[in-house]
Amino acid sequence: MPNAEETLLSLTKRGYILSLISSTQSPERETFIKSLPISNFFVKIIVTNKKKSAHHFSELSDIMGTNTKNTYVVGDRIKSEIQLGNSLTFNTIWFKNGKFAKETPSRQSEIPTAIITNLSEILNFI
Repeated sequence: MPNAEETLLSLTKRGYILSLISSTQSPERETFIKSLPISNFFVKIIVTNKKKSAHHFSELSDIMGTNTKNTYVVGDRIKSEIQLGNSLTFNTIWFKNGKFAKETPSRQSEIPTAIITNLSEILNFI
């Protein structure tokens, strides 16, 4: 992914604590994610074979000691990640890219705080 490493490095230098949630049916996904050079930027990685839930986001927020004002959920799915982040009153950034870029919000709860199409654009909102 273009600019991923540079963006994550900038965020950590700014003092942000990063975590990752991945939902997959592939048992190899966790090993794959942890083998990526960018995995070192994340203090916690959760890989689940279940649908992402508010519990996963709350768990990470608790682990990292953050509150709703300084927590950002960045996701490419408005129907799940953005909606879940909004339900917890976190800031949400829709990474409108790839497979789900054509999804559109159908409810108020799916409207993100910000929309980006390039990962490095996060730095303009955080």
